[in-house]
Amino acid sequence: MAEGKSFWFYFMVVIVGVVLGSVVGQVVGKLLPADNMITDLFVKGYSIGSPDQPAAIDLAFMKIWIGASLKLTLSSVVGFIIALLIMKKI
Repeated sequence: MAEGKSFWFYFMVVIVGVVLGSVVGQVVGKLLPADNMITDLFVKGYSIGSPDQPAAIDLAFMKIWIGASLKLTLSSVVGFIIALLIMKKI
């Protein structure tokens, strides 16, 4: 890492790139017809995690649900790559 830049700076640049890529993908998905192959590439993705089956911890007086999932789409991957390229320039 370059001097003066912390881990959190790079982490936030990557997160912003992924989020912006996802937003662009959603916008492209809304503008194109629903049954288009390009729309499927930008909007539909692969989910990692347990969005439907969170883990439950039952403590008799309280139940805690823990779950997380990550959805990877082509647009979020493109946003990630663009963020990495921008970080190389900074």
